[in-house]
Amino acid sequence: MLTSKVGVGVAPITTYAGVLVRAYLVRTGDAGSTWHVTGIFPKGFYAWTTAFTTPEQGYVINSSGALFTKNGGRTWSRVQTSGGPLSISVKDRAIWIPVENCVTSAMQGPCSTHLDAYSEGELVPKSVTSLPTDQPELVEIGPTSGYSLEIGGVRGDVFFTANSGATWRAVANPCQHHQISYGVVTSMKRLSLFCEMGTNSASGPTVFFRSQNGGISWSKVSAVPNVGAGDDVGSAGPFLWVLTPTLWESSNGGRGWAVVSNVIYGPSGNIATFGNSEAWHVVPGHGIYRTLDGETWTLIK
Repeated sequence: MLTSKVGVGVAPITTYAGVLVRAYLVRTGDAGSTWHVTGIFPKGFYAWTTAFTTPEQGYVINSSGALFTKNGGRTWSRVQTSGGPLSISVKDRAIWIPVENCVTSAMQGPCSTHLDAYSEGELVPKSVTSLPTDQPELVEIGPTSGYSLEIGGVRGDVFFTANSGATWRAVANPCQHHQISYGVVTSMKRLSLFCEMGTNSASGPTVFFRSQNGGISWSKVSAVPNVGAGDDVGSAGPFLWVLTPTLWESSNGGRGWAVVSNVIYGPSGNIATFGNSEAWHVVPGHGIYRTLDGETWTLIK
């Protein structure tokens, strides 16, 4: 969502067996109540995620590469990447695409990850730098600064860069030596982490920690519903939502959690958010669950 009303999305058409027929770029101007097609993707390309700055201009990725459009998807340009894209983010018209390069022979070594950085509209990265983790989740907080979180890895590392990935500084955090299942970064100083506090021999609780000073110190907020691989977290103001795939909600910054009882169609996937209280969750083939006040969820068919 670009504003509380305007957003873009990807609508795939598939066979009953799940084979992609064609995918379309769609747009809403009324907070998701209605959508219309603005463009069509090249045949065989299904975008995993989007990074748009206006309804007309943005990037999309999948494992095969990245595309850019400046006219709402009517035409697409191929974007050069240094590997297979893992995710994409945009902040202040700076585009970050973490990518992975895996060699074909074990004798040559393991996979390596890089950060491809672009200015909006560029098709070739202006810089390609190494990433300090193999499973990064990048969060931009400015045109050259951001965090790298090792989601699902064994070390639970967090790193910070102020120069688009040219150098990284390790950030001490309570998840180290435990898995980070998700992280929420709202500013350079305000970080939140979901830590899986188990050991190699025994599972443990998922604990929610928060830092108000860029990781110098951390406080335990609460134990939360287990958040694992494939789950998602949405954040808007004091509200937090966790899909596990049950939808859980906190209205007080993570101190307490409750099940959203009327979202009963087996939610899974991502949560889009905007502002202090708006959130959307798409259930393919069923509709869009939406809240505009952070508490009341309705289903848009």
